Amino acid sequence: MKVKILVDTNQSVKGMRKRNSVSYYIETGTHKILFDLGFNSVFATNGNRLSVDISKVDSVVLSSGFFDVGGGLKSFMELNDMAQIYVQKDAFEPHYTTKMGMKFSCGLEQGTKEKAHLVYTNSLYFLDDSIQLLSNVMGLKFSVKGHGKYYTRQDGEYLEDTYCHEQYLLIEEKGKNILFLGNPYKGVANAIQKAESITNVKVHEVFTGFQLLEEALKIEENAQQVNECLKELKAGNCHFFISRLNGKDAVAELENNLKSQITYFSQGEEIVI
Repeated sequence: MKVKILVDTNQSVKGMRKRNSVSYYIETGTHKILFDLGFNSVFATNGNRLSVDISKVDSVVLSSGFFDVGGGLKSFMELNDMAQIYVQKDAFEPHYTTKMGMKFSCGLEQGTKEKAHLVYTNSLYFLDDSIQLLSNVMGLKFSVKGHGKYYTRQDGEYLEDTYCHEQYLLIEEKGKNILFLGNPYKGVANAIQKAESITNVKVHEVFTGFQLLEEALKIEENAQQVNECLKELKAGNCHFFISRLNGKDAVAELENNLKSQITYFSQGEEIVI
């Protein structure tokens, strides 16, 4: 399997445009997949620099219904009108964030809903025998505050987002199970536990962002919870490919607990598994 990092906050190739979001190009023996698209068309611009032909992509997986995940959907459809686009069934519901005490929309662009080749998923969905999508993580072992405040809206009332629109990609290739989480608001440990319990397989590699601290809003996870979570991740012996980390304290905590299990990567890199 080959993974190219099209969009990330850090870059290793000069001249590429970077954004505070992620997009991965994943090439398996049978599929060419884009996992998340970021805010806009930067995934395509950077893909061109990395010799990725967006028109040949056969599948797009969006890890949530947030704009920073699927804002590039319109641009993708202009370049590729054949690929299947997999979203969790609640992804196109309205989503909001809070800034300066006011609510702002941060969901997917509704206009793309009617034009895309959308496939709605829930709980467990098979692309083929070796690729699965998982969502609807319930009964969390570790509580998660998430970073920032996000909301949905029902009957004119704002309700805290439950992140039920979040989904994960699990690929089995050459005896290894690789889990792509994006930037999971329900927590890395909870997502891994969900994947292993539903599929009854061991997860070996994980591509993810860790959000232990949101510096701007000063929302920090409970220290005991973080410690217990990291102990479980260490015991699970997964290897983590990490794109984003929030806060210096979070970096130090991960280094202390998972140093031998972490590989950092930047935009423009190619990882072969």
